[in-house]
Amino acid sequence: MVCTELLRKAYSKAAHLFTSYKPRRIHKKKAPNLRVVQSCPDTQQPNLSRQLRLLPRADEIEELESSYPCQTLQQALVAAGRQVYPPRSAGQYDIYVRIFLAVEQSDQTIELRQLSKRFHCYALAQLHPKGTSIDPIVKQIKDAVPKDDGIKQKVYNILWVGRKWATIVALLDSVVKSANMSVSVPSLLGVLCVLGPGSTWERASKESLRAALSNLALRTDLCEQVSKHTEFASTTLAWILNEQSFAPPESPLTFISDPLFPRATSTFRLSRQASSITRLGHQTRRLSTTNSEVSIDMLYRGGTPRKRWTEDGGIENTGAPHDVILQPLLSNMSTLNDAMCELRRLSAVSTDVEGTYTLHPDVKATVLEKLPSASYPFWRLQALITAYRAVPWKYLEVVEPHLGAILTTHVAHTLTAVREHDGYESLSMSDRVDIVLTLIEASRFPGMEWKRLAVSQAKATMCGLQDQMHAAIGSTVYQRALDLFQNEDLSSAMDTLKEWRLTEPASPAEEAVLFRMNLLRGKILRFQGKFQDSLECLSKSRCVAEQLGELHFDEDAADLVVEVADTMIELNDPIRAEQLLKEQLERQYYTPAARALLSLSLAGSLFAQQRFLEADRLCRDVESQRLSKMARLRLCITAAKLRHVTSHWEGAFSWWTQALLAINKFPPTSGHATRIIYVSLCDVLKHQGQQELEQASRAQVANLETLSGHAEAKHWIAGLPNTTCEVCGFIGCMASARDRLLRPCVGLFAKSGSPQFPS
Repeated sequence: MVCTELLRKAYSKAAHLFTSYKPRRIHKKKAPNLRVVQSCPDTQQPNLSRQLRLLPRADEIEELESSYPCQTLQQALVAAGRQVYPPRSAGQYDIYVRIFLAVEQSDQTIELRQLSKRFHCYALAQLHPKGTSIDPIVKQIKDAVPKDDGIKQKVYNILWVGRKWATIVALLDSVVKSANMSVSVPSLLGVLCVLGPGSTWERASKESLRAALSNLALRTDLCEQVSKHTEFASTTLAWILNEQSFAPPESPLTFISDPLFPRATSTFRLSRQASSITRLGHQTRRLSTTNSEVSIDMLYRGGTPRKRWTEDGGIENTGAPHDVILQPLLSNMSTLNDAMCELRRLSAVSTDVEGTYTLHPDVKATVLEKLPSASYPFWRLQALITAYRAVPWKYLEVVEPHLGAILTTHVAHTLTAVREHDGYESLSMSDRVDIVLTLIEASRFPGMEWKRLAVSQAKATMCGLQDQMHAAIGSTVYQRALDLFQNEDLSSAMDTLKEWRLTEPASPAEEAVLFRMNLLRGKILRFQGKFQDSLECLSKSRCVAEQLGELHFDEDAADLVVEVADTMIELNDPIRAEQLLKEQLERQYYTPAARALLSLSLAGSLFAQQRFLEADRLCRDVESQRLSKMARLRLCITAAKLRHVTSHWEGAFSWWTQALLAINKFPPTSGHATRIIYVSLCDVLKHQGQQELEQASRAQVANLETLSGHAEAKHWIAGLPNTTCEVCGFIGCMASARDRLLRPCVGLFAKSGSPQFPS
């Protein structure tokens, strides 16, 4: 309730910050040049007036040009991958009905829905000849959607939008041809993926479109971007237009298997001379809904040697246990690329802007239908081997972030198939051990559902096996402790970590486990307020990372440095924290997300030294970046404190409120950090004279104090106080700093204004 009141107050102050709506420009038509009109014969005046109205308007052209590049459209396209088109209903409807439903019933995000609508409108315009009746289309749609009374007008609108984009494509082709510009594709269909917002381009006149496209083609990278996206646009349209079978009649598919060799030689080939594919039955169609998105990187990793810990804790390269005929294909990147190019040429697979490939559902279903049932266990095993071996082991290999979601999807799917149909006991002893260890490694990938699945299946696979590596036991202990830590059961997490001890002499595998355990111990101890003990544990992890040069600790490096710096700040040693963070920021191997987190930690150390202008500069540098949940929360809290100490109450209220929104994205905790945010908001409201809201917020503070009285995690965010006395001191320190030092800074923050709220 209090959050609602606070947000209502913020909205009343600046409603425009809560919406991305941009008022539409009103274009006043310019009157024709009277001298020109009067100098013409009377019989020519009506035509000339019409011609004047058709001339491109400068303001309209400027609006079109200023809309490029459309960042929100590009971000949506990259984030969505191949999902520009919504999933089809398994051939349930006619193509016209499917296009209509895709336009009307999409549940995608706004930007993605607009892009999907553009493609489907364009597709319908290609299907329906201009000048012919739409009544047959309307009838088909009404049969499928009987409750919609406005179908005819909606179909007209879809066709109008589609033909407008067809005009844009044709105009750009004409502009490029007239200017003798060289492009790598025959038609610039990729313009559908590049221009936005759609309403701006759809309402413009043809001459304005031509002028804007000419200017953009000559002065910007429009043609380069369009060429880059044309293949993706063509594949998307082909998917939409080709009812339920992807293959054109002149290039059908035939699957040939050799019954004498049901294992490696039970393969399929594509043939242009074979007869058309017959329609598949209902059960086979259901198989086509399974996700089939893969990347060449995943296939290559799954088919090439991977680094593994040995039984004595050393490191070795292990080859993939694939079939002798499958192995050469997966272990050769050039051969894989050639194979994918051939499949794409035959329309068996489609690709997206990220370079991942999707096997067409009909092809997948046909392959499954044609393969002998006796060969199913073999191929299930090959798929599982490819998927799980593509997972990079921590500290042994550098992780590729873009592969995470694809890997977890395929590992879960193939693992489930083997478990349900063949059982884990069908796997060899060495395969089972490798799968168990890989699942433990892969449990670090995001997603609670995936983490639970990985841990549970590791336990199921391990049934009946003797633990062959002490490090593997340590990894399972660590994972249990991490689960307890995330549930804020800190004492139990510490007790769990004590269940595993390092053997002497320690192997690299055991050292890697110890690194993770000491990092977790350090976090737990800092959360409990035992800062010196925390620093000792974290220092042990730093020593391991520095001494074992053959292992890769990049994934945990930023997390470790931030933990050390936060602990130093809690020990009232922000200068050492600053030195450490600056040293780390000079290194090049951190990802942008990790650098942002390090920068925000540095801003916290500068704030602790009352170097507020430097801290604010760092916050502004990272504000526009793509931040993790923790980085976003730290940004909000630091920015709020900076405005609080300078009496910029509107800015402080804005950032403290954003901090509340950010903290609500985390799982429920004991409420210590939330309580401090409310106390700070109370102080802001007090200075603003908002007594009613202040009293309501103080009641919420009292509730949070009761809730957090027996909690263990009392020092989650470094620099925030803990007890009520510390809170009062926290507010007092900010007031003292404000009064003593920062009067000259008030103007700086006042000029910059408060940050925009997320809409």
